[in-house]
Amino acid sequence: MATENGGARQLGEWRAPGEGRPRGKAQELTLYNTLTKKKDVFVPLDENGRNVTWYTCGPTVYDAAHLGHARYYITMDILRRVLESHFHYHIMFVMNVTDIDDKIIKRARVKHLLSQHLEQTPDDSKVIEEVLEALTESVQKQQRAKDEVQERFHGEASQPGCQKQRRKDLTERLQVEDAKLQKKQQNLRETQSLQESSQGALNGKAEAASSSSRRDRLIDLGGDDLAEKLDSMHGTSVTDHSIFQKHAAKYEKEFLDDLQQLGCLMPSLLTRVSEFIPEIRAYIDKIHENGMAYANKGSVYFDTQAFRNKEHVYGKLAPQAVNSILLAEDGEADFATSDKKHPSDFALWKSAKPGEPAWESPACAGDPNGKGRPGWHIECSAMASQMLGQAMDIHSGGADLAFPHHENELAQAEAYFHHEHRGHCCGGVPWEPQWVNYFLHAGHLNINGYKMSKSLKNFISIRKALERMEPRVLRLMFAMAPWEKPMTYADSGETMGEAQRKDEVLKSFFARAHALLKKFDPVSAPGLLAMKWLDKEAQLSSELSAARAGVDAALLDSINLAGAMDALFELVRCANRYMDEREASAAADPDLQPRAFLLSEVTQYVAQILGEFGIEGYRSSEAGGNAGSRAAALQGFAGFRGTVRDCAKAGMAAGSADPKGALKDILAAADRVRDKDMPDLGIRLEDRPDGTWIIKDMSADEQQEIRAGEAAARAKEEKKQQEAQEAEMKRQSKDQEKLKKLNKEFASLQAAEDPKKKVKAIKDLWSTLKLLRLTPQDHSFGAEERRVVEVVLSGSRNIHEKQRQGFEAPWSLLNSSEASEADKVKAQSELLQKIKEALPEETEPWLKSIVPQKLEGFSG
Repeated sequence: MATENGGARQLGEWRAPGEGRPRGKAQELTLYNTLTKKKDVFVPLDENGRNVTWYTCGPTVYDAAHLGHARYYITMDILRRVLESHFHYHIMFVMNVTDIDDKIIKRARVKHLLSQHLEQTPDDSKVIEEVLEALTESVQKQQRAKDEVQERFHGEASQPGCQKQRRKDLTERLQVEDAKLQKKQQNLRETQSLQESSQGALNGKAEAASSSSRRDRLIDLGGDDLAEKLDSMHGTSVTDHSIFQKHAAKYEKEFLDDLQQLGCLMPSLLTRVSEFIPEIRAYIDKIHENGMAYANKGSVYFDTQAFRNKEHVYGKLAPQAVNSILLAEDGEADFATSDKKHPSDFALWKSAKPGEPAWESPACAGDPNGKGRPGWHIECSAMASQMLGQAMDIHSGGADLAFPHHENELAQAEAYFHHEHRGHCCGGVPWEPQWVNYFLHAGHLNINGYKMSKSLKNFISIRKALERMEPRVLRLMFAMAPWEKPMTYADSGETMGEAQRKDEVLKSFFARAHALLKKFDPVSAPGLLAMKWLDKEAQLSSELSAARAGVDAALLDSINLAGAMDALFELVRCANRYMDEREASAAADPDLQPRAFLLSEVTQYVAQILGEFGIEGYRSSEAGGNAGSRAAALQGFAGFRGTVRDCAKAGMAAGSADPKGALKDILAAADRVRDKDMPDLGIRLEDRPDGTWIIKDMSADEQQEIRAGEAAARAKEEKKQQEAQEAEMKRQSKDQEKLKKLNKEFASLQAAEDPKKKVKAIKDLWSTLKLLRLTPQDHSFGAEERRVVEVVLSGSRNIHEKQRQGFEAPWSLLNSSEASEADKVKAQSELLQKIKEALPEETEPWLKSIVPQKLEGFSG
C-alpha cells in the first residue's frame, strides 16, 4: 500500500482517520446581514479570527424602556453570549447612550412645564377644561397629519418605480398615523365623559371620583397634549439646563437597572454623547472638508448628492426608502428642515433654539460664536469610529433603525474616511474598506397588529412586565422566535403563555432528574447499582448526540435560536420518556434503574445550552453528583423553622417568662418565611396539622398569582395613604379657615380698650392654635408670640409698668437689623419668659402647656 509520499506503508504504521474517504465541507457560522439581505459567512477582521468588535445602538434616554426594547436588548444579549460561550469569540462590545437629543430636550421641558402648571392649578374643573381644549386641538392636528401622510402616500406609492417593500413601509406609516388619530379621539371622548361625571357629582347627581384619582386619569388621557400646548406657549422660558441633564440621567439609570433585571451582560464600554462633543465636532469638520457637508444658518447638513457624486452609494441598507420624505422624516424629530438642499439631506449639527442646551459649533458652521448640538446620526458615527476605528465587525440595532439612522451612519463614516485607503481591485473595480461588515437588526415586537412604541402608547414598560413574569420566561419567549423577524405579542397572552408552559416543562424536567439522580446515585451506593447500558441507554445517548448536532447546526445557521430550542426541547422530551420507562422498570427489577451518569450528562448539556442563552434559574448545578444538596438544605431550614415555631407555641401555652409579644414576633417571622421569602424563591412550604410540612416547587402561575396579590395589597395601602393625605389636607384647609376667622376676631378685640378683652383675645388665639395643631413646634418666635408682645407693649392696665418696660429691650433687639443671630435667639428666649410672667394669673393653665416647650428649645 502506498503512502502520501509515494513510499510503501509498513505493517502496523498509523493511518490517518478518514483516509480514502471524501471529506465534507465543515459548516461555517453565518449571520443574516442586512447589508446583503442574506446569510453571510462570519469572518472577523482580526487576523487570528478570535477577536470581534461590535457596536450596538443603545437607548435615547428620554423615557422608560418598554417590552419592545427588551426584545432587542435580550436578543442581542443572547447572540453575544452564543458568540462568546458557544463559538468562543472575544468580543469588544460598545453600547452608546444618547443623552443629547431632540426627544430628551422636548420631553424634559414638557414634563417640567406640566408639573409646574398642575401645582399652580389646584382646581380640577379648570384642568379638565384645559385638557379638553388641548385634546381637541391635538385631534385636529393629528387629523391634518394623517391627511398629509395619506396625500404623500398616494403620491409616492402610485409612482411606477415604487418597490413592494417601500409601498409596505409607507402603508405601515399611514396605519400608524391612523392609529394615533383613533387613540386621541378615544381619549377626547373619555375626557368629555369625565367632565360630565364630575359636573354631575358637583350637582348632587352622581358620586365623584376622588380628586386625586380623577386628576391622575386626566393626565393619562390628555397630559401629553396639555404639555404640548404649554410648551408652545412657554417652552422658551425653560432655560435651566440641569432640567435636561437630570431627566437624561434618571432614565439612563433606569435603563441600566432594567438591563440588570433582564439578566443582560453589561457592555465592555458605554459611550455617552455628552462626553464626545469635541470628537463629534471634529468629525463634522472632516466631512465638510471632504466636500460632503454644507452649512446654512448655523446648522450643518450632510449633502447626499455630493456623496453620490463622489462614487458612494446612499441606500445600502434600505434602498427602497431612499428619497421617501415620509420615511426620512423619522430621523429629524422636532427640527425644521426647510434649509436643506435636498429632501434626503439630514442634519449633522443643529443650531440652538432659545432655552435649549448648546455647545460650541464646529468651525464649518461658519459662526465663530455659534452654538448648537449634534444631530442624532452623527453621534453614533463619531463615537463608534473613535472607539473601534475605520472598520468594525458587527453593528446592531432594532429593525426601525435601519433607515434612516444606520443608513445615515454609514454615509457619514464613508464620507469621513473618504480619502483614506481607497483604491482599485483587479480589473479596475473601485474599492474601499467597509465601515461595517455585518449589520444585525432584530425584528419589531408587535402588539395587536402595531409595532410597540411610545408614540402609539401601546407599550408595556419593562418594569411592569417584570411584575407579571420572570426575566427567565421573557428570555425564553424571545429565544423561541427568529431573532431577525417581527414577533407578535398579543393581549391574550398566547405568546407569553407558550413561554410559561415551556418554562414549566424545564422546571419539571430538572426537578425530576435531580430527584432520580439523588435516588440512584452510584457514588452514594458504590458497587450496588447496575452501570451497564442497555437498549434504553443506547437510545438516549443517540438522542443526546442528535440534539448536540441539531443545536450546533442551528446556531451555525445565523444563530437560529428557535431551531436550537426545538432541538433542546426534543432532547428533554426523550429524557422524560427515558425516566418514565426506567422508573417503571426499576420497580420490577432493581437492575433496570436509570443510569445516573448518562442522565446527569443529559441534564448538564441542557443546562449548558440554556446557560449560553442566559436562561438560568433551574438549579442546574444540581445536575451533577451533588443532587441532594438543595433538598437537604431546604429540609434542614424547614426543620429549624419548625422547631422555632414549636418553641414559640409552647412558650405561649405554658405562660413562659418570655414576653408574649416576642413569641408572637417569632411566629410572625416564621410565617413570613413561609408566605414571602420561600415563594420569592419559587418554593411553597405547607404546614400540616401534625406539625410536619411539605415542600413543593411553585408553578409560574402560582408565583404570578402571589405577585399579583402583593401588587394589589400595595395598591390598596397606597390608596389608603392617599386618602389619609387628602383627609389631612381637607382638615388643614378647614383649620386655616377657622384661623382666618379667629384672626379677624382677634384684630377687633385688640382694638378694644378693655384689657380683659385683650387678654381673652390672646387666650383664645393660643388655645385655638393649640387645638388646631397650628402652634409652632420648632421653638421659633412666630406671629402669635409677636402679637402677645404687641398687646403687652400697647399699655395694658393689668400689666405692671416695670414688666412692660422689661419687654422693650429684647423686643428692640429682636427687630434690629444689626443684631446677630445669637442675640436674636437670646431675645426670643427672654420675651417668651416675660410673656409667661406678664400675663394675668387666669391664663397660667394654658400657658404652662405651651410656653415651657418653647423655653426648653432655647435653653440648650
